Amino acid sequence: MSKIRSHKTLSALWPFGRRPGKSVDFEHVHLPDDGKEFLKPPLEMLIQELEGASAPHPKEALDHFRVGEERFKNWQYRDAAESYQASCEVFESLSALLARGVALMMVSELKEAAKVFEEGRNLSQTSACAKADRRKAARLEAAFGVNLGQVYFDLGKPDLPLKTLEEARNILTRLPEQSLTAVVLRQLGMLMFMQGNYDKGLSYCELVDTLDKQKRNTLNEVRTLLVKSLLLFGKGKLEDSKKTLERGLNIWGSPNTHTKARLLLQLAHFYLSDNNGYDSKQFGEKALQIFQEISDERGTARCLSFLAIFDFSNDRYDEGMKKLNQARQLDRITSYRRGEIRLLVVQGKFYFQQGNIEEANHIFQEADQIAQDIGHIPALLETSSLIAATSSFMLPSNDSLYILEDYLTRSKSIPIPEREIDLCHQISSLCLTQGRRGIFKSCG
Repeated sequence: MSKIRSHKTLSALWPFGRRPGKSVDFEHVHLPDDGKEFLKPPLEMLIQELEGASAPHPKEALDHFRVGEERFKNWQYRDAAESYQASCEVFESLSALLARGVALMMVSELKEAAKVFEEGRNLSQTSACAKADRRKAARLEAAFGVNLGQVYFDLGKPDLPLKTLEEARNILTRLPEQSLTAVVLRQLGMLMFMQGNYDKGLSYCELVDTLDKQKRNTLNEVRTLLVKSLLLFGKGKLEDSKKTLERGLNIWGSPNTHTKARLLLQLAHFYLSDNNGYDSKQFGEKALQIFQEISDERGTARCLSFLAIFDFSNDRYDEGMKKLNQARQLDRITSYRRGEIRLLVVQGKFYFQQGNIEEANHIFQEADQIAQDIGHIPALLETSSLIAATSSFMLPSNDSLYILEDYLTRSKSIPIPEREIDLCHQISSLCLTQGRRGIFKSCG
């Protein structure tokens, strides 16, 4: 079939009769609580695909995509995924496929999202769209890889996250694409943070800084500082971590955006770990105000769960539970099941600290079931270990120890050092209560 060549046809597809330019930027979609940054194509990218390849019903493909965009903006992610899929069925579009994968990630459909990103990465090399414009297809291939590498970590794949992200980086090096390369490097830095390799993570951030010196990008710089602050915090350089966040706020200035709210919330977590409850709460409330102002419901939920900690610590039980219930309602409205897990963990830990062991165990089991349902392995390890810890008060000690050691073996296979440390502490505490020797054998 011949390519679409009619200027009149293309103008009809493009809003206000404008033709798309040579390169269209991806939208950056952030999960609210774990640093993940997904690349999502806008409508313009689909129009470019239609321009470069034949399509029997281009208007129908565009209409479905437009509906998906509207639903995505309104937090209707499952419906958005269906609309993007309908667009794909009319026209084999890499853009619609990539958008569908991102929509699935927003409702924690990890396994299905991974399949979509894997399919898209393969089609980026073989489809008609890829043959029509190899450069644009290569950009999309890299974007599929960036998104896929992050999903692989959540699915507990041992070596695939690093391998997949490095492959995406290599594709971008050949293009080259500085803005997309910065995203890959940031996610490599986040992966190193999760795996406890802080120096390597900081080296990736330094590479982003090198790119920014060549082409100044304020938003890019601030997003990188957020990752850098986490890595410095992981290294125990608390003052440097704090200064990095403050530098990000100074660079970003006054606009109240998602990025500024994330900076403030990260500072709130910093001050909480530094036992500065007053400043921690102040920054948490500022972040909450911005998330509410920009109608970011998931960010609002994260702030509410954070602020509930202060209510609990000051014996304001009813206020704390009210915030957690509000947060969970927001996560349910937007179908963010990963967020529900986090909220349940906060609630269960509060019950545990109050000595209500059975209720804490029940809450952790509820969170554990959600983690199993969505296949989020890091979350599953956390909830499972919490169940084992609370069960140690209700089960024979030998059974609890066996369960904890099994979880420790699993965590080492991913790896997640932070989870390994938590499990080692629990195993050691249990062994101490039993008067056992060699308590660090499992944690060597």
